[in-house]
Amino acid sequence: MMEHNAIQYRPTYGTAIGTLIGAPESEVSRISETITPILNLEEIPEAAFLFGVRLCAGSVTVGAVAGEFGYAGLVNFATSGLIVIVEKMSFDVSAVVIADLLQNTEAALVATLLTTARGQVRDRRWPSILSQTLMHSGTDPSSSLGGIVEQRRSPGNASVDFTAFPFVLPPGVGLVVVDTTVNAGFTVNMVWRERRMLPGENQGPG
Repeated sequence: MMEHNAIQYRPTYGTAIGTLIGAPESEVSRISETITPILNLEEIPEAAFLFGVRLCAGSVTVGAVAGEFGYAGLVNFATSGLIVIVEKMSFDVSAVVIADLLQNTEAALVATLLTTARGQVRDRRWPSILSQTLMHSGTDPSSSLGGIVEQRRSPGNASVDFTAFPFVLPPGVGLVVVDTTVNAGFTVNMVWRERRMLPGENQGPG
């Protein structure tokens, strides 16, 4: 007999939900008749693969260069066809420094940040374990290669998290960290997601 308004869960979900709310597993499929269930699949990391979303992370170390500022971050190329959601960035440095989080166009950033590397995919079900988005790094005599969105101070010998996340990078945009002290090496750690862009998704309103 077919149940009215039944929800078909995976067996493990039915067991978990029944335990959580104190209901027999046989009644879990009728849960929507008494309460409104909310299942946010985007909060389940292992579900990202089913939606074609790559969970990625990477780390870049920038060496000290006399008279220049160090940069490191992510650039979503104009031809990538990707939407990149940056979830976290932090910097690790042994000195007392101020670091800025900057965003700018691909053209403005790649002219200076010539060193590239790919991050690692955090779900090993993907055929390639490397991210499609490139991490860029380099040094420059200028500390203002973009608009500042956040500034953080390191007390020295510490890792400091930026807090203004997430950022959504359409093609042709980058997000980088700059150490505003010349001749100071540092490391930037990044966590992001990337997926194929949907038709019309890169067009602004109006």
